[in-house]
Amino acid sequence: MSTVSTKEVQLLMEAGFLAANGGMIEQAQKIFEGVQAVRPDSEFAHIGRAVTQMAANNMDEAAKILREDALKANPDNLQAKMFLALVLKLANRGGECDQVIEQLQKSEDVAAQEFASSLMA
Repeated sequence: MSTVSTKEVQLLMEAGFLAANGGMIEQAQKIFEGVQAVRPDSEFAHIGRAVTQMAANNMDEAAKILREDALKANPDNLQAKMFLALVLKLANRGGECDQVIEQLQKSEDVAAQEFASSLMA
């Protein structure tokens, strides 16, 4: 069996995000399941699955995937935390959102800090 390169995984992730944002929820889900199959220890397929749930307006499921899968795989992943903050904001779960925003603001990543600030506005 041949291995899937990092570049190929990136292309699959991009295709999955495009599918999710284009309303092709089932197709996006299948793409991210495929990414998960070839990168079982990575949090990125979980982030993709959560974005798919966001596109389907399933904010509770998106938050669950980010917390229980993506952040368990890598608790320090700022992308997962940013998506979690956004999902919680969209779900009107302000207290939980504020906790994640605080974590992002404490990070040394300027983009994460700016994103957190934008959610507070």
